[in-house]
Amino acid sequence: MTEYQINRLREYGELVLNPSFKELTTIRIGGQAKALFYPQSILSLQAMVRFCKQEKLPYFVIGNGSNLLVSDEPYPGIIIKLNRDINEVYLINETRFEVHAGTSLIALCHKVRKLGFSGLEWAAGIPGCIGGATFMNAGAYNRSMSDLITEVCVLRNDEIVWLNVADCDFNYRHSIFKEHRDWIIVAIRIKLEKGDPLAIETLMQDRQQRRLAAQPLQSPSFGSTFRNPPSFFAWQLIDEIGLRGFQLGGAQVSEKHTNFLINSAQASFMDMYGLITRIQEEVKQQHQLDLLLEVEIFNWPQET
Repeated sequence: MTEYQINRLREYGELVLNPSFKELTTIRIGGQAKALFYPQSILSLQAMVRFCKQEKLPYFVIGNGSNLLVSDEPYPGIIIKLNRDINEVYLINETRFEVHAGTSLIALCHKVRKLGFSGLEWAAGIPGCIGGATFMNAGAYNRSMSDLITEVCVLRNDEIVWLNVADCDFNYRHSIFKEHRDWIIVAIRIKLEKGDPLAIETLMQDRQQRRLAAQPLQSPSFGSTFRNPPSFFAWQLIDEIGLRGFQLGGAQVSEKHTNFLINSAQASFMDMYGLITRIQEEVKQQHQLDLLLEVEIFNWPQET
């Protein structure tokens, strides 16, 4: 980037040069980018994106970096993170909240619990931010974000617009935003129910304890790696093909939960990508099932 571009971008927020995706993803894998940008506000983000388009500067929005595998190749563009300043939560009527995309999902769970609202207990302990959770329609315990969302606010074609939930094509780990990568989710509106704060806290603690008991939270991972095929559990399919604990370079199938792939020894992108494809190929061969990724792969030409 030129000095002019750097100075202009700093008018819209904080700019960090030469960041590494290893520091920005929960799997701790990835190469360097040209810059990391934290917009000051939604309007600053809008102006920044317009400038990047004018200057032909590529950009990529990430949340908390879970469910993301980035190649070790340099990325010749700007990473945008919304969690610094686009993270407000507003109660807009008796049961509806407006939540900015950079808000931590865990923080939102605790905020609404304190206010006595039920509906997000299933999400207690899930890392990630609201924008990313909406993008992939995150879920657990037979619940998902789309059960709560009423509207989604996006930056689309340089304009900020609200979409009704019916227009977002939500289904299992999918949304319309996966088909429109140039749209940026900036906020959502959700509807919750009033509940008993003690009962809400008890259920949240139960969900958190289950995750602690079942998931390798002490190791760098994506979270869940594969979607569950209809009528099957991905972890069980991986276990049945004998890959529990299997290691390829620094990438490993967790001994604790086989749908968690962990970075056990400074894994490279190719270590992890190779492990993913090995699992997919063996499940296909032995079970005639396609294991689809929950994980997004970025800056890798084969995935474009």
